[in-house]
Amino acid sequence: MWKWSLFPVVLVVTSVVGCATYQAPEGADAAILRGAARNVGVTSVDNFATCGCLRPEGVPEVRLAPGKHTVHVVVMLGSWYAEGDLWFVPAPRGEYEVHYHAKDMKVALWIVDKETGQPVGGVKGSDDEPPEADDPPVKGHDSAPVSETVT
Repeated sequence: MWKWSLFPVVLVVTSVVGCATYQAPEGADAAILRGAARNVGVTSVDNFATCGCLRPEGVPEVRLAPGKHTVHVVVMLGSWYAEGDLWFVPAPRGEYEVHYHAKDMKVALWIVDKETGQPVGGVKGSDDEPPEADDPPVKGHDSAPVSETVT
């Protein structure tokens, strides 16, 4: 017979076990991505959760291997929050910050290279996003130069 008093325990165990978590890389070449403010958290890297399922605000900092990544970012803004998927290509030993600007219930998210102060990457699915390694080449993003001849 099912005991309803065990329901909270079963719920917690299945929540924790059911999440695939991100494995941060070891070594000196890892890049660091952190929130520029305390209310910014990274909840996943390449579709792997960065923390337990019971911590929806994410973690303040993650280590990343060099190469293209997609990060899911959450910004806690009082009684509401904003979230989004950003892509970027961290360099070995690079340091990056997630920035945001909120106004009138609208939020902009972007990643900044701390060394240069310049934005890097973009919104997942944007036209300037490079393809995944297993995606077919997209005009303007493959390794061969694209040229068009007009006659």
